[in-house]
Amino acid sequence: MTKPDPLEWIPSPPPFRGWWNVSTSLPNESYCWSWWDGKRWSMLAFDFDNPAEAAKSARVPVHPIFNQITEWRWYYPDNARVPRIDPRTICRKCGAPMRPGKAIVTLATGTSDFGDGDVATMSPDPSKPKMIDCLKCEQCGWSVTP
Repeated sequence: MTKPDPLEWIPSPPPFRGWWNVSTSLPNESYCWSWWDGKRWSMLAFDFDNPAEAAKSARVPVHPIFNQITEWRWYYPDNARVPRIDPRTICRKCGAPMRPGKAIVTLATGTSDFGDGDVATMSPDPSKPKMIDCLKCEQCGWSVTP
């Protein structure tokens, strides 16, 4: 995975839930943050808000008519109170970090059980292995395709 430019503004929805630095029609846009719940943005929170104020903002979704957010970016401060964790890089089995790796996939073949093609038995075909990119868990070895 290539690391995105933290200062590039992106007009499409973010890839996962969390706090995002957002661009708005307000001045000092680098101080605006909003919680993306996967469908819509929350009220704005600011760098100078205390944790209780920020949490309150995150719980209040903004109606699309009043949404001033136009773009978001990957920027996230090193000293953030809550680190940003991309859920795509965390193992779903054990919670450890995932890293880019390679895996061998055995393709499957199928044969019709009754000759009409409606029901088939699928079996691995060891004669056709394929090397693919994947994410591998550092701890348990679980692999997923990115």
